[in-house]
Amino acid sequence: MKNTNIERALFFAVACCAVAALRVAAAVTRPAATNDSGDLLVAGFKNPPGSARPLTFWQWMNGCVTKEGITADLESFKRVGLGGTQNFLVGGSEAVITDPSVEVLNPKWRELMRFAISESARLGLSFGTHNCPGWSASGGPAVKVEASMQQLVWTTEDFNGPGLFSDVLPRPPVDPKWNYYADIAVLAVTTNQPVALTNVIDLTGRMARDGTLEWDAPAGAWTIIRFGHTTTGRTNGTAPASGQGLECDKLSRAAVDAFWAGYPAQITAIAGTNTGRTFQRLELDSYEAGPQDWTPALRELFRQHCGYDLLPWLPALTRRTVQSPELTARFLYDWSRTVSDLFRENYFNGLGELTRKAGMQFLLEPYATGPDEPFDTLAVSDTADLLMCEFWQKPADWGWDSVKPIASAAHTLGKPLVLAEAFTGQPQYAWQQDPYALKSTGDRAFCLGVNQLVLHASPHQPWKDAAPGMTMGWWGTQFGRGQTWWEHGGPEWIEYLSRCQFLLQQGRFVGDLCYLTAGRMTPKLPAGYDGDTCGERELVMRLSVQDKRLVLPDGMSYRVLVLPEQKLMTPEVARTVRELVKAGATVLGPKPAGSPSLQNYPACDREVAEIADEVWGDCDGVNVREHGYGQGKVIWGKPLALVLLQMGIEPDVRLAQDPLLWIHRRMSDTDFYFISNPQDQPVETLISFRVDGKVPELWHPDTGSIEPAPGWQRVAGRTLTTLQLDPGGSVFVVFRRAATDTGPGLVPPAKIMLNVLEVAGPWKVEFQAGRGAPGKISLDRLISWTDNPDPGVKYFSGTAVYRASFKVTRGFIPPDSRAWLDLGDVKNVASVRLNGKDLGTLWKPPFRVDATPALKPGQNRLEVKVTNLWPNRMIGDEQEPDDCEWGNVESFRYVPGNPAIGRPLLRIPRWLQDGTPRPAKGRQAFTTFKFFTRDSPLLESGLLGPVKLEVAAEVRPAGP
Repeated sequence: MKNTNIERALFFAVACCAVAALRVAAAVTRPAATNDSGDLLVAGFKNPPGSARPLTFWQWMNGCVTKEGITADLESFKRVGLGGTQNFLVGGSEAVITDPSVEVLNPKWRELMRFAISESARLGLSFGTHNCPGWSASGGPAVKVEASMQQLVWTTEDFNGPGLFSDVLPRPPVDPKWNYYADIAVLAVTTNQPVALTNVIDLTGRMARDGTLEWDAPAGAWTIIRFGHTTTGRTNGTAPASGQGLECDKLSRAAVDAFWAGYPAQITAIAGTNTGRTFQRLELDSYEAGPQDWTPALRELFRQHCGYDLLPWLPALTRRTVQSPELTARFLYDWSRTVSDLFRENYFNGLGELTRKAGMQFLLEPYATGPDEPFDTLAVSDTADLLMCEFWQKPADWGWDSVKPIASAAHTLGKPLVLAEAFTGQPQYAWQQDPYALKSTGDRAFCLGVNQLVLHASPHQPWKDAAPGMTMGWWGTQFGRGQTWWEHGGPEWIEYLSRCQFLLQQGRFVGDLCYLTAGRMTPKLPAGYDGDTCGERELVMRLSVQDKRLVLPDGMSYRVLVLPEQKLMTPEVARTVRELVKAGATVLGPKPAGSPSLQNYPACDREVAEIADEVWGDCDGVNVREHGYGQGKVIWGKPLALVLLQMGIEPDVRLAQDPLLWIHRRMSDTDFYFISNPQDQPVETLISFRVDGKVPELWHPDTGSIEPAPGWQRVAGRTLTTLQLDPGGSVFVVFRRAATDTGPGLVPPAKIMLNVLEVAGPWKVEFQAGRGAPGKISLDRLISWTDNPDPGVKYFSGTAVYRASFKVTRGFIPPDSRAWLDLGDVKNVASVRLNGKDLGTLWKPPFRVDATPALKPGQNRLEVKVTNLWPNRMIGDEQEPDDCEWGNVESFRYVPGNPAIGRPLLRIPRWLQDGTPRPAKGRQAFTTFKFFTRDSPLLESGLLGPVKLEVAAEVRPAGP
């Protein structure tokens, strides 16, 4: 522990005073560039392949689709660097406007779908679609009521015996819209609680088809229960009306097969030879179809799964206690687990098998939204080829509880990709996000394990000259050719994402901890450590032990298995834990006392208790907290962080500043850490890595540049590195080359400012045509467009070019120094040209470029192209007469206060359909949801400055 204490003292001492101490005079120097010619990892990072590029959700809104729009959309996706699309057919509550000539599966719709897939093939874009119209879950007009999702229903009749009961049992009520009902059973139970099993009498065979029951009842007070099932009535309601229908029975493979024939098979037929090539993915999005608790074959399926008959236990499903509270709880555990298993076997696995048979990949979000999740997320994850989570754009926090569990499922199942429905937007933030606002959100997802983003959303734009155009109702962050920054800032941001995704798709995730759980859980990890959650299925079928590490078949490994804080465990899990510990595993968790199931009761409890005594021994979590068994041990009652340190497992990462986020991956003998600063201010700090003997390099995904870390030191078996991160900045710290010394030290080069020149103007500003602004204006000083008295400038949204000139003296840039052009504040994206030379596009702060290659003595010509966001023009339009028909103001009921959001477009205006001049001459924007009013606050826009030319040199501290 001596070396560790030295390292800690050094780490935190330097972290506190490094910035103040490192600015000492020294020789001028610059970091040496790395020579990486021929390195495939470097090549993929600098120029990411198509497999590393983001996809986008491409929504076709209520049949408003044109071939011209399809080509324009797809070509724009290709230009900005996307890898493909994931298509959805959306309508219902999300779109009022419609094209009635385009109905799902009609000839016109089929031709549009065929054309979209063939255009994707032409452009080299992959294509996928949802398994049914809408986004949840698997339904449509072809689903028959008897093959739809079923629910248990019942009625009751009280009767006092002894005596003859002779009457028609009332049929349970059903929805008259569907008028579907089928009987299951008739049971008589005593009215006292609990109901003894011997007092559950099966009367099913005594009831006639018309519901007449004759029964000679014994003495006592009886309740007669008529059980049946009917459709839940759930439909894929987010689909266009022509594609809506009942949801298929999720517990029946025959029903799933019939559903497949009614829709997915139709799409594969349309795609033809492109199926499995361009048409690569069939998706099942997050589950929103609600619970299902019956299918016609359920009684026999339950017997197969649990080994006993559910019939006498059916009264427990009516909230009665059968036999005892404990045994009823066990039955309900078996019941819910059987339903979950059938969801997995027949629905998820059924769709997966059919998709793979068609030559495609099954893309799955294996979780439900809302309170009803009738299946186990981790258990169903292995049915998919591709797993996807979701996260919403800040400040909304929806979806984040799916990210770590789905990433964990991918890791434990050996699936290299973790996709994410990315940046989904709530309506109160519509059109107010630029690439920089999105960056830290995406980085957070990367640090939780995501490595391929699917942008949400890119609604199809059927019109050529209507901007920004179609929205997905009120949902989504808007990605696509109607967005102001889509092709100015968008390509650079997407290249950043692609570089991150390329590296994060290499090798394997590194984590020390494996948490056994069911469903979705994001454990609170000890500081500096990472890990995964794991389901019982993976524990039993995939985990083994090698060299005291828990290992999976694909090579993933962990140091500690953490059990849930409960004392119930199935015999199968208990047997697995025993074998793992015996083989050398370390397991942290309480000693189990019995099984949660009625299966093989009470022998199941005895087996669990016997295994617990064998493995845990006298470990009680209070007086005795550790017990050895075989080559491993179990621990109960100790903090996890202490357990890890006592095992000699130091934190993978030590941070001097807690807000930084990180993830670690390893490929062969190369370790790479992605580090993200989620704050809107720069950070200079030290990070300590659990890596020794290798040189840290900084790989910058925003530029593709690679350089040696400017300040680093090997200390006590670890590597300390100095990092300087921009606001919202990020970097990969890569260890791939052997170190020949202990490092140059922790003090990085300091930038010494030599000269500063402000580019004060005057500025000539030229505005994009067709957006209501004058062609050109002059500015004596830089101000926000919103402060300009001209309404055309005040409300302008789009791109403008600023031009100015400045003079530089011959000695302004001393030898061995660099000139940096700092634009100051920019709203929202800027491209810089100096003396005709393109210096790049800046989409995040600091808005600063190296001007040295383009700068010359004497007069210099500067051009800055700036793009802002849409709200100002939309607000400006609200000062003008309207020329569209809008619905009522809608409120957003999902957040406190139910804020008013805006109004949906009721119908496509005739002037847009006919291509005639717009009636309201002052209106410039057109969109299908009105998010803003005339009084909505404007957003600062344009080049705000101050613009400065700064000349600086880098110096390193003198001496070793």
